[in-house]
Amino acid sequence: MSILKIRRLTLLAALAIIATPVIAPALAPAAHAQVVVRVAPPPMRREIVPPPPGPPARWYWQPGYWRWDGRGYIWAGGHWIRRPHPRAVWVGPRWEHRGPGWVYSQGYWR
Repeated sequence: MSILKIRRLTLLAALAIIATPVIAPALAPAAHAQVVVRVAPPPMRREIVPPPPGPPARWYWQPGYWRWDGRGYIWAGGHWIRRPHPRAVWVGPRWEHRGPGWVYSQGYWR
């Protein structure tokens, strides 16, 4: 191997080491900021659930929920979401009363 190739590989390795701390945080999943609101959310709305877009075992109806836009609550209507696997269970988004306010928790599959 020539000295030029060794220098090039050494330079590439050094750049990779230097760039790693900068690139790694950008690739990490974003942390979700906790939303705390002093006003309780309105009652849930009743929704008409349309038929699923495919086999019911592969789809789950995610009911609508109230989201906070910084000034007030806005209704986010329900929609069908595809199950990652047949036994997956959806834990829906919710508002929990904690201390002097209400805290929003995002939905997730488990």
